[in-house]
Amino acid sequence: VIECIYLNTRSIKCVNLNQKKLALLHDMLSTFATQIIAITETWLTSNMLNAEVLPPHFHVHRKDRSETCATRGSGLLLGVDHRLPSNRRSDLDGECEILVCELISKSHSKVAVVLCYLPPSSDRAAFITSLEQTLNRVCTHYCHVPFGRLQHARN
Repeated sequence: VIECIYLNTRSIKCVNLNQKKLALLHDMLSTFATQIIAITETWLTSNMLNAEVLPPHFHVHRKDRSETCATRGSGLLLGVDHRLPSNRRSDLDGECEILVCELISKSHSKVAVVLCYLPPSSDRAAFITSLEQTLNRVCTHYCHVPFGRLQHARN
């Protein structure tokens, strides 16, 4: 069993009087034995280092806002415990907010993890087309692709 956490942070580096999101994230990760953390709407840019976001025992795979179709907000991050080998598969990513990562188990079987986010202001049809194309590419490389819950956030 792999313990996972999914978060939509709406700017992970946000600090205000009521919230220090990075501190809350680190508290959460020290409380739970998490092996994979998936974060959408990171709002990260290349100015923030991986070590500033997640503890050193995580291998960080990112698709920052500069790599997505979005004009504001956006960004994906997948943190994988270093004891679980992983590789970013940017050759399988979609053009929008879709990130593909390969996990390699102790038995050397490979599993694809697909993290995606559809911003409310995005073109839904274009996103679905991109996601469908990504999943078709993923399925040609992997026999078993686990699916999680797809949810569209509404304002």
